[in-house]
Amino acid sequence: MILLMLGCGESLDTAAPGDSAATSADLLPPVVEGDADGFYADGTIQRVDIELSAEAIAALEADPRTWVEGVFAYEGQRYGPVGVRIKGESSYRSIDEKPSLKVKFSEYQADGRFMGMRRLVFNNMVSDPSMLRERVAYRFFRQRGVPAPRCNHAVLSVNGEPYGLYSNVENTDEELLGGWFDDAEGSMWEIHDADFQEGLLDGFEIEEGEDDRSQIEALTAVMATIEGPARMFDYVDEPAWWLYFATMAYVGNLDGYPFSEPGDDAHLYLDPGTGLFNFIPHGLDETFLDDASVEYVMHGILATACIEDSACKATWREHLAVAIADADAAAMQAWVDEIAAEIDAEGDADPRKEYTDAEVDEARDYVKMFMDLRSADLEEQMTWD
Repeated sequence: MILLMLGCGESLDTAAPGDSAATSADLLPPVVEGDADGFYADGTIQRVDIELSAEAIAALEADPRTWVEGVFAYEGQRYGPVGVRIKGESSYRSIDEKPSLKVKFSEYQADGRFMGMRRLVFNNMVSDPSMLRERVAYRFFRQRGVPAPRCNHAVLSVNGEPYGLYSNVENTDEELLGGWFDDAEGSMWEIHDADFQEGLLDGFEIEEGEDDRSQIEALTAVMATIEGPARMFDYVDEPAWWLYFATMAYVGNLDGYPFSEPGDDAHLYLDPGTGLFNFIPHGLDETFLDDASVEYVMHGILATACIEDSACKATWREHLAVAIADADAAAMQAWVDEIAAEIDAEGDADPRKEYTDAEVDEARDYVKMFMDLRSADLEEQMTWD
């Protein structure tokens, strides 16, 4: 028997992986009512155990992207069956290491939900020794009014074995869209090595709604002409774009659209209410890291065409100045200290983290130094021709 660790500090005996008794009478359907705000609240570390049979573990070893059947244990209750799979690219780790995991409540029961959500995402933070970049960056995006996931931290175990501290990030799907848009039934694509240029359209990967690319193709055609900067907002929500673009620049997410080459680490949502595109950030584990000159590392055509147009470039810099003022007012260095104090004990105890405690402290000091210097650095960049 394995001791199952749960969020309320209680314990529950459960069968070993592969034992048929694992589907015992205390297993509840994967439908959990409620609002998810508490699950992502600051000051709260969630504690979750994922139960997987020996067959499920073998399936994940053979194909990490396949959904396998598991049980989700939280606050003294076990819910299942739920879908479980491994996620990640450069951050990929196998099931016997420290994998990033997705849990899908609707995989085996159509109305399966956890506090209104179909999926949960637990990121392993192997690319982030500070263990808090994602959380700080998402908070800043949301504070500025950019549609972005909620995020805090969680401690995971698998079959009772400690897997350590994870970032607990809201999945970008219809449930997230419903919190930001009046109509959440539109099409949404993940931007994965994509841009509004010929040869790069296949990288828009449909995730929600109908895969109707007519507006993507229309914007692509416009951006191939000299009228691109003047006409892009026929297709893109202008106020939302400036918020997103300037915030991306401030946090230094140079791995995401429109800074990466080609575009990455963002979602594109076509809002049925306005008929315009909106951008949603994700994958923010490499923020507050690269202080390269932002106007020299723009690769997305929506950005590069803009800074080549004097009027558009002036507007971009006005919105960047507002982002700088918002960041100064937010005093994000205090956020770093607040979150660090909250997660320190769990981070120190993480048996699977891939960096030393000294490296964690050094990474957090770097994040704060980046923030200390960022506003003045960007203000200087705005004076360059």
